[in-house]
Amino acid sequence: MRLEEKLATLFHHQKISSVLDLGAGNGRWSIFCASYGAKVVAIDNQSKPDQQFPEYLTLHPAIHFFQADLKELPRPCDQRYDLILLFNVIIFLKKSFVLSQLLPYALSQLSPGGRLCLTFFFADDQTMGVNQKLSFYTFEDFQLPEDYTLTHCEEKYLQDSHPPYGEHQHHLGYLEIIKKQKKSDHIF
Repeated sequence: MRLEEKLATLFHHQKISSVLDLGAGNGRWSIFCASYGAKVVAIDNQSKPDQQFPEYLTLHPAIHFFQADLKELPRPCDQRYDLILLFNVIIFLKKSFVLSQLLPYALSQLSPGGRLCLTFFFADDQTMGVNQKLSFYTFEDFQLPEDYTLTHCEEKYLQDSHPPYGEHQHHLGYLEIIKKQKKSDHIF
């Protein structure tokens, strides 16, 4: 299943009004979520010219863009999010940072019943041999605190073509994690 289909399914079956798009890049997922009526906070460092968050999206009333480096995590805020996205971003960050700081930070920003969706590359991804700065993962790397449940994991191969790799195949992993609701979180 494609990421667009996964997100569309979530929006159709869950009440998602707030989204945090970490590593928003060109804003693809931010605008997708806003098109479903969600308020989106998008964060990206804008280091790659071909992945710039478009200026016109900064004017979108449902999208609030912040230029920031994920390696310098913003302080946790009072707002919690129904959906947090980490799509095509953790491969560019050190694995130790992702697992010890970024993932716990993202999980802490979820509302009860909220979901974190992320993608990663496996070690046999064809780009791994070319770019030693990329980080690879396995499903087992993602150990979750007891308040969170892995609800979906999937792996697939995807044909791709882009510089500097040319024609190649990605070996991708997808995880969907939900923050459990405590009995006190339910409104009767």
